[in-house]
Amino acid sequence: MIAEVAAGAGAVSPAVLGAVVGVVVALGGGTGLAAILRSRPERTRILIDASNDVVVMQKGAITDLRAEIADLRARVESLYLFQSRVRELEHDNEVLLADNTRLRARVSSLESSAG
Repeated sequence: MIAEVAAGAGAVSPAVLGAVVGVVVALGGGTGLAAILRSRPERTRILIDASNDVVVMQKGAITDLRAEIADLRARVESLYLFQSRVRELEHDNEVLLADNTRLRARVSSLESSAG
């Protein structure tokens, strides 16, 4: 029965769904056995209440994930800016090293011609 629900075996009867919810409630709370033994309308209400709780939890999770995504996007943008700045500094460093090498050669040349 649970395998059919998990495998998505098509339409599931309310009785099967109610039984599954009852089992979940039984495993999760002390009054679960009483929930399984309740009348059909009450089982349906339990199913609806459980579904509403799931929707609320999912909405909260989605809101949290959206906030986390926005934060991560801001961090990625900051890292791109940082990476760009590091590349600029690396380029500047290469230019300075080349200038330094050129100037050392010139000083060496001037010292050898002066001496």
